[in-house]
Amino acid sequence: MGGMSGPPPVATILEPVQMIDYAPAIELVGEVRATQRVTLAAEVGGRVTRIAHRVGEAHGRSSGALIQIDPASYQAALDGARAGMAQARERLKAMESGPREQEIAAQQAMVASAEAQYEQALDNLQRQRKLYEQDVVPESAVVSAEKQAEALQAALESQQQVLDRLQEGNREEDVESARAAVDAAASGVAAAELALARTSITVPFDAVVSTLFVEEGAFVGPGTPVAEVVSSAPCEAWFNLPETDIDKIQPGAAVKVRFDALPDLVLDGVVISVAPAADEQSRQFPVRVSLDDEQPKAGMAAYGRLLTEAPTQVLAVKRDAIIITNLGDTVFVMQPPAEDAVPPMEGMPPLPTVNSVLVKVGAAVGDMVVVEGDLQAGMMVVTRGNETLYQGANIIPTNLMDQMGAGGAPPGAGAPGAAPAPGEDGGMPPEGAPPGEGVPPAGAERNNGADGGAGQ
Repeated sequence: MGGMSGPPPVATILEPVQMIDYAPAIELVGEVRATQRVTLAAEVGGRVTRIAHRVGEAHGRSSGALIQIDPASYQAALDGARAGMAQARERLKAMESGPREQEIAAQQAMVASAEAQYEQALDNLQRQRKLYEQDVVPESAVVSAEKQAEALQAALESQQQVLDRLQEGNREEDVESARAAVDAAASGVAAAELALARTSITVPFDAVVSTLFVEEGAFVGPGTPVAEVVSSAPCEAWFNLPETDIDKIQPGAAVKVRFDALPDLVLDGVVISVAPAADEQSRQFPVRVSLDDEQPKAGMAAYGRLLTEAPTQVLAVKRDAIIITNLGDTVFVMQPPAEDAVPPMEGMPPLPTVNSVLVKVGAAVGDMVVVEGDLQAGMMVVTRGNETLYQGANIIPTNLMDQMGAGGAPPGAGAPGAAPAPGEDGGMPPEGAPPGEGVPPAGAERNNGADGGAGQ
């Protein structure tokens, strides 16, 4: 700058001190989780014959099987079990109705036939004995006749026992045995039906497939994981609550939730529940928060803010306005040029200076920081270029040059306690004011130490 003495002016970016709504809050860090997340596994063995939906596709609970195992062998087993049950029922029916007259008559005929055969055997035995006494036949003929008579006698007694049972009717224990056989057969049918049903692997809720562990044609055994699904309903945010704050949160409390992956989205969540026990390692309590929006996806980082008091108006500056000096946290406030200030060059107004103001830094709210100190809303503070500033340094407010009239003070300039109100002439820049060259986006990181103070 021709004709100027001393250090050169510093190119800066300035932004106004603002009044914002603020209330003390519990800051929560966590993640988005699916309302339901299930790993499906095969319950029976067999070959996979069909996969209804692939990864990323929705599968409704009423859509049938997600994965189908070959049902042929299980259908055959069911058919066999049903046939066995039919036979058991027929036998029980016969036992409960008792013997028919035709059966008794037929058995009586068999007894009569056995009696006739036995009497003939006795006659033959007597004849053989007489012939033996007369030395006509050998002793072996008598022994053979005796054995034949004994066998026919045993056959007669067996047939008589059958006839006696038919005439007496079926015993109760035989009927109960037939009933037990029917029950056992019915259990076999139920087990076969269940095994057949388990060849269809279904999802108990409306879901989206997140992982497939098998493909068609693969053989699986009982317990083999086949797929992982997550609920298609809106997710939940899970946070960890320090034990010192456990008395400050209750189910139903409102929580503002933000996401790294969705920077423009702020959701009004509601606390669903607070875990009754803390994690043994972290000593923190898991908190579930409902999210009435389908944009957040499981696995995303989530940040919650739970107000503990009603909001009030407080002073705040951009995070980058804070620098750490030997005296403490400091901001540089733009001051009007001195009356005897020399313009940097012909045709330009005199340059403003800066006044350093110590502040007490409070909580961070987005890219703003709550502050206490000798500041007023509307004052312009340096947010870029303040690393090399000092008390009384000349500055070039690059983002306000278009608003500085020749020979006039920059907007918002003034000593503490004399700043114009926001919106008046000389206050905050009007909406649409062009930003200065090199202005980083709001919330950009600084290496001046301000982040350490703002996090208090």
